[in-house]
Amino acid sequence: MLRQKYSHKKATEMYLAGASPESVAKMLLEEGASEQEAPQLAAEYLRSFLLYQVDIQKKLLKRGSLFQTIGLVFTICGLVLSFLASISTDTNGSNIIFYGIILSGIGIWVKGFIDKRQSSDIISQVENSLASAEIYRAS
Repeated sequence: MLRQKYSHKKATEMYLAGASPESVAKMLLEEGASEQEAPQLAAEYLRSFLLYQVDIQKKLLKRGSLFQTIGLVFTICGLVLSFLASISTDTNGSNIIFYGIILSGIGIWVKGFIDKRQSSDIISQVENSLASAEIYRAS
C-alpha cells in the first residue's frame, strides 16, 4: 500500500513536470508493477491528476467571480458617493477623494476578469487532455 502511494505521488510529480503516460508506465515498471498493470496505472494516475487540476481551476474561477463582484461593488459605491458629495457641496473638488475607490474597483474587477478567463482556458485544455487520457485508457 505504501509503495502504491509512493508510486502515485511520484507519477503525479512526473505529470506535473510534463512527463508522458509512457514514461510514467516505465517508472511504474521499475517500481515493481507488472507489464499489464503499469499502463493501466499510468492512465489512472493521469486521470486523477487531470481531475485534480480541474478542481483547482474551478476554485480559481470562483475566486475570479468573487473579485469581479467586489470590484463592481467598489466601483458603484465610489460612483454613488462621488455623486452624493457633488450634489451636497458647492465645491466640485470634494468628490475627488472617491476616485480612488472607483479606480480600485475597476482594477479589482479587471483582475477577476483576467483570472476567470485564464481559469476557463486552462479548464478547457485539461478537459481536452482528460478526453485524450480516456482514449489512451481505452486502448
